[in-house]
Amino acid sequence: MLSWTVAFQMQVVDDRRELRCISGSCVAPVTSPSPLTASIKNVPLTSKSAAQDQLVVKLGSQTADFAVVSCNASVIIISVIPPEYTCSACTVSGGSSTVMFQASMRSDPSIAASTDFVYWASPKVTRANFDATGAFITVTLDQATDGRALHP
Repeated sequence: MLSWTVAFQMQVVDDRRELRCISGSCVAPVTSPSPLTASIKNVPLTSKSAAQDQLVVKLGSQTADFAVVSCNASVIIISVIPPEYTCSACTVSGGSSTVMFQASMRSDPSIAASTDFVYWASPKVTRANFDATGAFITVTLDQATDGRALHP
């Protein structure tokens, strides 16, 4: 019976790409959204200074402006200004719309990290009517609110 021992080295690499909001949740109003901070894991960059040329950041079909805050071999931190969600193809149902938040390599869009991003819209008045006595107004909104009915 023969027995051999072979020594070798092994390196474990986590190549899962991940995009996540780190300054809060991935949520913003449809108009005047505030900047957010996000981390991108395992999207290769040659340098922090080249990131603007190498990355494309999108929310839905719209390209977002961003700046690289920090960058190392495995994680990129970016500050993103979400575009307003007011385009002709931008639809909101029930007060919100979920779109894909994606960071990808300009040279190869298949190298990408993504997560869901939710735009929300404030309720809008669709109808307001006085009752028969003129003492009360019934207001109808375009979406459900928190369910609190106001009664006299």
